[in-house]
Amino acid sequence: MDWLTFIAYLTKSLVWPIVVIVGIVVFRQPITTLVVSVKRLRYKDLEIELVAPEEATEQETSAIVSYLQRSPHSFQWFRENTDFQYTDADFEKLISKYPQMLEKITIVSRDETKRKTEPGRPGMRLTQDAKEKIKDALAIRRT
Repeated sequence: MDWLTFIAYLTKSLVWPIVVIVGIVVFRQPITTLVVSVKRLRYKDLEIELVAPEEATEQETSAIVSYLQRSPHSFQWFRENTDFQYTDADFEKLISKYPQMLEKITIVSRDETKRKTEPGRPGMRLTQDAKEKIKDALAIRRT
């Protein structure tokens, strides 16, 4: 085998992987959109249904607001004391979805028995405007 035959054979072997890699790089956005839009996969007897995580519904948002009317809470508090099993990222998405109503804060708690302050935990509270709107709505409702 001379060197020209070797290079021709090597090129023939490497062309299709290079074309695939270049195609993935060039069409990565349409491929990503296509993969995300797939809801169900079937192969012979195997069927997999893919479900995207749902965003918070209006009822869930209302429940979160009712908890926050009393006082600010950490994301951890919501996971431990309610049915909301959101990740911190899910709570942050909720805050970014409703910036006029919710704001992110850091909750620092103090344990008086141990005289120790726990490091800050991410949390949220109602914005001042949201508190005033709720207060006004409750005042109108009572009259």
